[in-house]
Order: sequence, then C-alpha cells, then structure tokens
Amino acid sequence: MNKFKVGQLITGTVEADTGYFVTTSDAVMKVVSIDETLIKVEVVAGAPGSEAADRIEHSYFVDSKHFVALAESDEAAEAGDWIIVKNKKHIERRCENGDVFQVVSERSVVSEGAVHVRFKEDGLGTLLKSEYKLLKPAAEAQSSFKPGDKVRSKNTGCEYVLDQRIPSLDNDGHGLAWRTTESSWTWIGEDQFELVPETEEPEFKIGDKVQAVGGLHLGETGTILAQKEASNGIGTVYQINFDGETWWKPARNLRKVVEPKFEVGDHVKGLPSAPYGITNVHMTRGEVVKVYGDMIDIKLIEHRSGDHQQEFTKLEAKYFEKIEKPRQEPKFQPGDRAKVVGNGSQGITHYLNKGDLVSVIRSRDTFNNGCDQLDVDAFYVQKGTEYQVIAAEDLEAVAETQPKFKSGDKVRSKSSSKVFVLTERAPQYDGGSCGIAWRYQDGFSDWIGENQVIAVEDPKPAAPEKVTQIEVTESEKAVLLKVLDQLRG
Repeated sequence: MNKFKVGQLITGTVEADTGYFVTTSDAVMKVVSIDETLIKVEVVAGAPGSEAADRIEHSYFVDSKHFVALAESDEAAEAGDWIIVKNKKHIERRCENGDVFQVVSERSVVSEGAVHVRFKEDGLGTLLKSEYKLLKPAAEAQSSFKPGDKVRSKNTGCEYVLDQRIPSLDNDGHGLAWRTTESSWTWIGEDQFELVPETEEPEFKIGDKVQAVGGLHLGETGTILAQKEASNGIGTVYQINFDGETWWKPARNLRKVVEPKFEVGDHVKGLPSAPYGITNVHMTRGEVVKVYGDMIDIKLIEHRSGDHQQEFTKLEAKYFEKIEKPRQEPKFQPGDRAKVVGNGSQGITHYLNKGDLVSVIRSRDTFNNGCDQLDVDAFYVQKGTEYQVIAAEDLEAVAETQPKFKSGDKVRSKSSSKVFVLTERAPQYDGGSCGIAWRYQDGFSDWIGENQVIAVEDPKPAAPEKVTQIEVTESEKAVLLKVLDQLRG
C-alpha cells in the first residue's frame, strides 16, 4: 500500500535530486495515480531556472520512497519556500487560487508576511500573507511502539514481535506499518494490533460470567468451566456453558459481563471510535431497544446523512454515549379543555366516561398504580367535583365554546322561572346536557348551565305622550281668550 494519496502535493528528497532529472526538490508535483510503490506525478511548479520550470504539466513515473508530502501551514514564507495561492483578494491578476510558486523574496515593506514571486512569463508580483499558505514537508508520523515490543493481532489473537518500521507502507486503513520477526516480507499496521503487557493478568478465570462477541452464540452469556492453551497459536481458549451447551472459545470472542451501560429507552449517539458503517459518529440520536450484557440494539432516530429509520443489532455499548431525550412541550396547558377518548394507557386507569369534557389542572410525569411508581406523560384533570389522572393519549383537545352570556346578565330558569344574575364562568362543570356553566349571585358554590336558562330582558320605560302644536291667527287667538274669560266668569 502506497503512503501517498491521489491529488496530494509532494516534492523530492535528497535521494530524488541524485536519482531524477526533473522531479527533484526543485519541483512540486501532484500525485495522479498510485501503484504499490510507483506513483505517477504531474509537475505543477518548478524553481526559477530549474528543469521542472520548463516542464509544467508533464507527467512521470517515480518511486514514492524518494518523495515527501507537502502540508499547508499558516506560517509566513521566506525566500526559497514553496507557497500555494489561497483566498486571493489582491489586484494581482497573474495567478489564481491553487497556483504554486517558489518565493523569490520577502515583501514585509508592503505588509507583514507579503512575498515576491515570479510568474511564468510576466515577471515578479506580490502576494499578501492572507492570500497564500506555506507548503512544508509533512512531519512523519511518530509511532507509539518500538522494535522488540510484543503485540497481539486484534483480528486473530496471534502474537508478534516488532522488528522495524516501513513508512512507505503506512496508510489510513491500517496505520503505521511494521515488519515483525516472524517474516522479512510481511507487515502489520498499528491499527491492527495492541501491545501485550510484560506482566499481563489472565483475561478470564474459571467461574467468570462472560458473553460471546464473536462466532457461535453471539450475544449469549455463559459461565467459564475450564481453560487451556490452544496448539494453533491463538492463546488461551475457554470452555463455556451456554444454557446447557458447552463450547470452547478463544479470548478474543469473549467479553466479561459487566453492568449494562444503558437501559432500554435511553437515547444515545455514536462516538468517533465507533467502527460501524452507519451507527458511528454521524448518528446523532438513536434509541436503545434491547440490552444484553455490554451489547445493545439501537433504533436509529437522527443521522447526519439522512433519516435511515432502521434498527441495528449486536452493537458494543462502549462505542456510544448517553444523551438527553429531547424536551417536548406538554400536549395540554393548565386551563385547556379536553375530551376523554380512552382509558388504561400507560397503566393509568380513571373513572370518567368516554366523551366527558374536563379541565386540565396540570401535567403529571409520575403515577403510582398501587404497586409501582411509573414515569408517565399524563395530566391531572377536573370534571365537576371529580379529579382524575389521565394519560395524554386518552385525552383529545377540544375547541373552546364561546358562552352566550356574560357576567352581569340576568337569566330565568326554564324549569322554575327563578331569575339569576350571572357572576363568573365555572368551566370545570361544562359539558353534558347543561352546557356552559356559570356561577350566579348569592349562589355561593352553586352553578347553572346555559342550556337551563333563558335571557331576561329589562322592561323598557314608557314613551312620553306626544303633544301636537297648532298654529292660530291673532283674530282666532282673541276669540279663544274671550271664550276662556267667559268660562272663568
């Protein structure tokens, strides 16, 4: 496996300077294709006056061991350094983002970190510090192991002694590569093995309760009855009693049973170390649906790549982390009106009838059914003088009916003709044949429904008698006055 990747920028080492004519330390190249040790490169930049400067975009096959990868850095460049143009904002029009140049000189007199570069045909130009990244040889990865270390394969359980590093075979799939004393031509990556402590304690002992994490009986638990050293190099094997069946298993296929990390119903997210294809760090929310030992089944809820809506089984709990369940707004608020539509959900039994209208007093998250304290999503409600706890799914929201009357209205009972003055609403008594309920004046805690009364209208005052005026002449007026005088006489 080659140490480079397609598209990576590289430059030559001292060995390249003696072995090649163009692809030297005076050139920057892009990896075009990869073989086991050979790579095909394309020249993207060359130092002024070098052979590479005249062969831009030419391709060559070279041995990867004579080259080193270039990494971008935010450091300021100096004369002779390689840089790559990034985020170009300057008025300079002779380059584009992604172009690579060798610095001719520093131009700090223009601005801190500014540099002079030579363009292909048009002479010198200036690039600001914010417009480029320094290209420098990537630091070689440091190993946490050393020659002579005893290691164990994570896949087979076989043990090896490390001999020497082979950086040319390093890769992302297996990590840093090592030869072992077992063979001079095979190799193993650091991601494939683990260190064997010099005084390693036995992993299991007779009587331990263990769980199968590989092979037959995957996920099942049993008890160790015996142990022995295997003759095929896989180390200690253990005889396990799986519910009456006895099997021999290597240590790599067993886990000691521990207290479960999660409970059914917990919400979890994947950790960066999770080795799974979907239930990994990109799974932002899943629900635990089954727990067995230190393994779990998960129902996926949220994923960065989309909503998979799947269940995944036999996952190791250590690769997940518990998260808080999303907080949901209560279905009802205090004072809301609701209709009873069911009974018995979540183990909560009530004594109201389907269709009854109730007033919500408050929400309830716990309920004691006489045997157990339950975590519930329920509400404390009132209907008249009855108070009950009802599960959320056994209630249905109803639209608030507007009353026909208002406070202060006079009404007359349909049955007794008695007159009442309404004072305030009594919504806890609404419903049934009585309709919307009201308190009334001098009624203390009594109430009456709108369907039981009719409005009383105040009597209208009598209209004043109408007076008709008649126009008379002066002669007619004199005659009338004479008649009045005679009547008085």
